[in-house]
Amino acid sequence: AACPAALPSRVKSSCALQYPQKDIRCRSICDFMSATRTMAPLAVVVVLMCSSAPIALARVLPVHHEGEFEKPWFYHDLEGPTYEVVSHPGNKFEERHYDKGVWVSTNVESISYSIGTSKGFKRLFDYISGANHKNVTIPMTVPVKVAIQSGAGPFCTDTFKVSFYVPSYLHGDVPKPDSKDLFVETTPKQTVYISSYGGYALDGVVVYKAKAAIAGLKDLDITVDEANIQTAGYDAPFRLLGRHNEIWLPAVSSNDRSTEA
Repeated sequence: AACPAALPSRVKSSCALQYPQKDIRCRSICDFMSATRTMAPLAVVVVLMCSSAPIALARVLPVHHEGEFEKPWFYHDLEGPTYEVVSHPGNKFEERHYDKGVWVSTNVESISYSIGTSKGFKRLFDYISGANHKNVTIPMTVPVKVAIQSGAGPFCTDTFKVSFYVPSYLHGDVPKPDSKDLFVETTPKQTVYISSYGGYALDGVVVYKAKAAIAGLKDLDITVDEANIQTAGYDAPFRLLGRHNEIWLPAVSSNDRSTEA
């Protein structure tokens, strides 16, 4: 039996070379897989036994277990907090429902977002590099989250709480930091509105993007906690292209799911 005439000649040649005439069942399966390979998002499941047993062919949708979290592209295969995207208000924002999470954090006082974030990152990086009571190395996660608490006046320092997400396998037994400047905290389930942007999160950019996000959500009649502005960064400094940053604005208590289960 020849390959179906509708198949490209390169497919015929490839399958015919792989399977001689006596293995016609195998060659037929090869042809079928080649012809359906571009039929995404369907997956082709082929149960093939090159013997007297019958051949079973089926097309099924990709399997996603209930509650399974699919990492977004900007996680870059690292672990991070799990969430569900609920809506896209105004096609400018994401409304996310975050699950309960565990973070290791440090507070840094500084007149500069960049300086404060850098100092906090160094403390946290030392922690995951072994500066903890178990002397263990902990995998890097995403994002680097920074909560901004503004000072009382124009010449006062701001407080930046810089946080690393703790990998899920350690949630039940988080290594205690060696430094008294670090602490472990659990964040409850919560609803957060996200504004994303590229490039580098420089001081002026962060301020501009945060103000624009608050104004944009007000225009949509969405109330957020303006006193709890947070940023999230997902890229190493050496990544020049395809960078991803976020402004996080938690929903007010009347709109969120912040009560712990």
